[in-house]
Parts: sequence; C-alpha cells; structure tokens
Amino acid sequence: MKQSSIAQSTSIALLCFACFFITVQSAIARNSLDAPENIDARISTITAKLRCLQCQNQSVTDSEAPFAKSIRKIVREHVHLGKTDGEIIDFLVTRYGEFISLRPKLTLTTAILWLGPFGLLLLVCVIWFWQVTHDVRQP
Repeated sequence: MKQSSIAQSTSIALLCFACFFITVQSAIARNSLDAPENIDARISTITAKLRCLQCQNQSVTDSEAPFAKSIRKIVREHVHLGKTDGEIIDFLVTRYGEFISLRPKLTLTTAILWLGPFGLLLLVCVIWFWQVTHDVRQP
C-alpha cells in the first residue's frame, strides 16, 4: 500500500510540474509574439499587401500619404484587437473595395480585365487573316 501511495504522489507531482511547465512555455511564447518588433513586422507584412488609394502605385507600407498613415493606424488597432491578417484585409476590402488590395482576388471581372485585351487581339488577327485569305479579286 505504501508504494502505491508513493507512486500516486509522484504521478501527481509530475502532472503538476508538466502543467506548470506548459503554462510557463505558452506565456513565454505569447510574450515573444506580442513583442513590439513582431507586431511592427506583422503590420508591415499586412500593409505591404495593400494599395495606397491616394498614390495608387505604392503599397501602404511605402507611402507617406495621409491615407496610408490612417490605414496603418487601422491595421495596428486591429492587430492589437487580436484579429488575423485575413480578417484585417477582408475588413479593409469591404470598407474600401477590391482596389485596395495589391493582389486582387481572381473574379469574373478581373479575368475579363486581364484576358479581354488578348481576346480582342486574337479576334482582330482572325478577322485580318480571314480577309487576307478570302480576298479574291476578279479581274
């Protein structure tokens, strides 16, 4: 009986130590994620994916326009609220439209915008080729 109670006490002590160790490790990991350098790096990563609507050909990270500064402030607030990168970008796309994204999602509209000129060029070439091959003049 004495040995089973010692084994039981040892098991409980090891379990308590494991719980304490896991708690300390998760606290250390969380603090390292919340470090200002990591937050700034995360904000830079998010804002690099966004277009400054005032400059239009610069990312929010690179722009010093008032609009870009306000977007960086919004991103910082959402990061501190614990939102994910996707949630923050989706919020901004909902608020400002798809144009704020430097890499917009492929939709029917964007596919037409990208592929339309090539389709038009192909159509012109086909018409030109047809006219050249079927241009039979009677003397």
